[in-house]
Amino acid sequence: IGFGDELAILDVHILRNLKKLSVIKGVPKSLTRKRYLAIEKKVEGFSREANIPMAHLDLLLWSAGTGRIFK
Repeated sequence: IGFGDELAILDVHILRNLKKLSVIKGVPKSLTRKRYLAIEKKVEGFSREANIPMAHLDLLLWSAGTGRIFK
């Protein structure tokens, strides 16, 4: 949405896809600040390894989870 390439919003669609990709072990039932930041670090590492900006990865995972292309 134009706020930068190093931003991802971890919603349930993205969390499910992160689990499928083995970035996280499971989808947490609730997200505390500490848990959110820990998952965000994992996503940051994954995006660096894949050479995909976090914002692009976020959109890709969200679209795969919802079946909709937002942008």
